[in-house]
Amino acid sequence: MKRLFPLLSLFAILVFFVACSPEISFVPVEDPNTEQGGNEDSNNENSSEDDNSKEDEESKEDEKDDNNKEEIGGEEGTEYDNTQPDHGSAGDEIEANTDIDPWTGAVADDAYLDAVGSDNDLFVELNNFSKCVVVRFDGNTATVENSNSSIVSHVNGAYVAIDMVSNCVDGVEIVAMGKSSDGGLKIYGDKKFKLTLNGLDITSKKGPAINSQCKKRVYLNLADGTTNRIADSSTYADDAYTLPGSYDEDRKGAFFAEGHIIVSGHGVLVADGEYKHAIVTDGYYYQRPGSTVVVNSAAKNALHVKGDEEDQIGAWFAGGMFYARVASTAGKGVKRDYDIVIDGGKFDIETSGNAEYDATEADTSSAAGLKSDTHIEINNGELKFKSTGTGGKGINCDGSLTINGGNLNLTTTGKRYEYNKNTTSSPKAIKVDGAIIINGGVIDINVTGASEGSEGMESKSTITFNGGETMIKSYDDGVNATSDITINGGNLYVEGNNASKAKARIKAYALKEPCSSLQPYRNRGHGNSHGL
Repeated sequence: MKRLFPLLSLFAILVFFVACSPEISFVPVEDPNTEQGGNEDSNNENSSEDDNSKEDEESKEDEKDDNNKEEIGGEEGTEYDNTQPDHGSAGDEIEANTDIDPWTGAVADDAYLDAVGSDNDLFVELNNFSKCVVVRFDGNTATVENSNSSIVSHVNGAYVAIDMVSNCVDGVEIVAMGKSSDGGLKIYGDKKFKLTLNGLDITSKKGPAINSQCKKRVYLNLADGTTNRIADSSTYADDAYTLPGSYDEDRKGAFFAEGHIIVSGHGVLVADGEYKHAIVTDGYYYQRPGSTVVVNSAAKNALHVKGDEEDQIGAWFAGGMFYARVASTAGKGVKRDYDIVIDGGKFDIETSGNAEYDATEADTSSAAGLKSDTHIEINNGELKFKSTGTGGKGINCDGSLTINGGNLNLTTTGKRYEYNKNTTSSPKAIKVDGAIIINGGVIDINVTGASEGSEGMESKSTITFNGGETMIKSYDDGVNATSDITINGGNLYVEGNNASKAKARIKAYALKEPCSSLQPYRNRGHGNSHGL
């Protein structure tokens, strides 16, 4: 502590000086006892503390079948517990905290923003679905109302299959309603179609509750004012009907779609995935304002999106609400192979599963609120992510992260997962392999797990602050970059054992805000140290 306090004080003085000097950059004083580099675990630079090969393998599987207390920086009396933590090693596993509150009825409040655009791929209103099929579930039975003889239906108890592909029928809307504890809806087609849920409540004991084997897009319309519930079971059986000539059909979630999923309407979908994922698409996912999607449980991921390889689109949230509670080991709130773009809406995602070790891949995988294999862009919205398991992440991205706006609240409370001393996964609010660019928004980070590597924001490349307000309270590094940390504007407040760490250098250019903007951030309990 005697060594650390002068170091933090020096950072504060340097930034105050730089903020009033337009063309000054500086290299921080190195801590002689701190190894250079942005690696989470200095004992093995090559050890993979996170998910890259593990997540690649998950995508391949889906294609198939898928010690003392001391005061640090803050106000008098602020303490961190520096006792040696239990890291959750393979031999002494920490039990995950699975006690998370279920959805209480909150819905999207941005329906007024739901305007029809010009892209008929995204807006159902620009398409013609004049042929209507109504499916009514009632206990152990179901009925189909259909006046078009080219559309074939198969009913076995409360399991219904709609065949639009045999006669190549297009322009179809399927309306599903009613309740069954042992039923499901399966759809075959080779043209895009509209699926309206109008007070549906079904649980399938054979496979997905809703299974679209159509490789074209499904316009999922949640009828205004309705709450629709779907669930599958922990084990799958043979489907009641399979189209002749169809083999090796994917079945990976309570709602499964071979094609894109476009969510609209001002209703609610509650999906629980007991077998694997709650909602999964082998295409991309788009959600419009006013719609509400809720996942109370998932055996793996709440929303799993393979994405569109040609357009490099994974998921796009124009608005609405996405709520998820995931207790599974290494489970994700939203997992995408391609880009994630968030233009608005509300997110409330909590994961409580521990990280895990995959012996085949010799790698670790951890839980996360958002996980993308390429790029994440956040332009607006209210995002709340919390991870309570060992090694948990708020945002985890193998590519780059850009934040242009929005309000983000990211919390991790778990400790480090340690399979052995060279193979670990530490909790981080933001963990990105590529560059992190902060252009705007308000970011509030709390990383409370008392273990080495519990960091607020980490990049294996560079971190650049151009604007916005970022508040970080972390047990270990607040901001950690393998290369440069550059501050061109905005406000950054950091409290942690190491306020910031960069392998190359930290550069702070004159902020457009007055020097008073660097005053300590107090009103959210971040103490008196702004770190930089």
